[in-house]
Amino acid sequence: MESSWIALALLHYVVDVHGIISVHQPTLPPVGIFLLLAMLPGSGRVTSGQRLPSRDEEHYLYQLRHSEVFYDTRRLPDGREMKIFLPRNDTQRFYFLIKEDGLPLSFTVTPCTRRPIQWRLLYQQYPTTGLRRGKRSGSDDELLLQGYKAGITNKGYRYIILDTFLLGSRTKYTIGQTISGLFTLEFTSTKCATSLEIFGTSFLENDPHPDLPRDSQVTVTQNPDRSLTLSWKRSPSEIQHGQNIEYCVATNQVSNIASQCAALTYARGDRSSLPPHVGFGFSWEKKYKNVSILPEPPPGHINYRCVGRKTTLTLGVLSSGNRYFFDVYAVDRRLNTSSAYTGRSMKVKARRTKLLKDGKMRTTLVSESLPGYYRLHHGDGSRDLLILVDGCQKAIRVDVSRNGRLLNGSTIADNGQVIFRYAKAKKGTYLVTVNAVSGRTTANVWYTTDEYSLPNLWLPENNKLYVDANKTTCHSVTISWAIGFKQQLQQQQQQQCIYIRKIPEGDPYKQLDLSDDKRCAVRRRLPKNERKVRCVQLHAGHVSVHRETIGELRANTAYAVTVYATRHSSYPWLSYQTVLVNTKDNC
Repeated sequence: MESSWIALALLHYVVDVHGIISVHQPTLPPVGIFLLLAMLPGSGRVTSGQRLPSRDEEHYLYQLRHSEVFYDTRRLPDGREMKIFLPRNDTQRFYFLIKEDGLPLSFTVTPCTRRPIQWRLLYQQYPTTGLRRGKRSGSDDELLLQGYKAGITNKGYRYIILDTFLLGSRTKYTIGQTISGLFTLEFTSTKCATSLEIFGTSFLENDPHPDLPRDSQVTVTQNPDRSLTLSWKRSPSEIQHGQNIEYCVATNQVSNIASQCAALTYARGDRSSLPPHVGFGFSWEKKYKNVSILPEPPPGHINYRCVGRKTTLTLGVLSSGNRYFFDVYAVDRRLNTSSAYTGRSMKVKARRTKLLKDGKMRTTLVSESLPGYYRLHHGDGSRDLLILVDGCQKAIRVDVSRNGRLLNGSTIADNGQVIFRYAKAKKGTYLVTVNAVSGRTTANVWYTTDEYSLPNLWLPENNKLYVDANKTTCHSVTISWAIGFKQQLQQQQQQQCIYIRKIPEGDPYKQLDLSDDKRCAVRRRLPKNERKVRCVQLHAGHVSVHRETIGELRANTAYAVTVYATRHSSYPWLSYQTVLVNTKDNC
């Protein structure tokens, strides 16, 4: 068998940059021939029991240590993936030598771009001394009878076209049994300059790419808060290689990306990966090297991240109404190879926003995973804008944005309120997002351009009703409660109404929801099953505690008393906590 480094030297000097490679025995003086034969190991005899190895191990190990040899000779090593750079409107050829008949052969080509790449797989008999014009070989005739087409280079060398591809994703070409000869992979890129990953082997079981599970689909789930959760099944190679396998995720809004190297190209740009010492110094090689290493800028916006061995990833809140494309790659860090899962796409559902009208309050039920969205359109840039949010029972988070840009955010403690004031607010669409810090709760949302029309949505921190036991009689009770006004708003007033309801005998008190904080309990109208005692008008500056006596009650009877407050009778009513009272049975 020929020595690997001698074969490399021979192959390099017969590369035809204008046509297909032709391998022929160079014209050597007789002394040179004898010297060459003397250097060939095992050239004396090959016994019948010997079998030539299907892979040139010396050549493989040599190229493993000296990758520049590949870029000089264009000969693909058996069992190692190589990366090449293909300039735009340029054709490049790479070669794979099979020295035995009957061996299997497999090529895997991975483009590092979304755009299609043209490539052909060609065959020439080896050695090719009989492939001159006018001469045929038995191998060629056999392939031609099978329907393959033949071609002739501009220098008269014949080749067989095994297949032609328009490559947009990873393509694998496998031959069960080959005829010994030279296989040529010819690539042409007309759309863009790009990189390619090429893998060739005569061992079908020698595939360095991570295996994918039978169900290689990426699952995408949309969460109520417009975040998305991606999940996928583990690569079977993880069992074999363990820590060497990790997963990377690419997200963009253009299309799915069928390979990891394409995702990296779109995230970081593409440039030649030629080693620094490539080439023998010929002028055309230096010119080609200078042109081919010009970097390609990143052609699109893409989010690329690696998540280790996790098989789920939750993406943050995405823009509603937009379609996103998701791809997952299993990456073998030991061999620097990867395989792409079947990508998915999803259009993020538009969030349901409710319209706020000037002076009209809206009440929303929100949870940690289900925010409330309210929009308002402000068209007068000369007027102030006030947005008020009243939290009920639990802490809430409030964010205000204009035309997609965040303006303010605030976390409101339990039973708190917040007012956002924008002097001469800019025109645009404002979005108010209300979200519970934990659990579920309710909130009131309101806006106005007139400060004096603000409704009295707030109640004091202490919103309980107190019974004066010393003044309770058989036919009357006296209750008191705190009055609350916002200090930053002037000329405030509110109307408060006292309602009472008789509790039937045998009705257990536990059926009354007295433990809940009803400071934000909103009624569109006053209840009909309760008797109104009276209503009072209160103004800012009045006493902070108000006291009322309710008469005309029955002796030894239980009543439920509630106070409702509002800014105006046309606005919703807010409720103080209900209190139970009992009149005396003996006076």
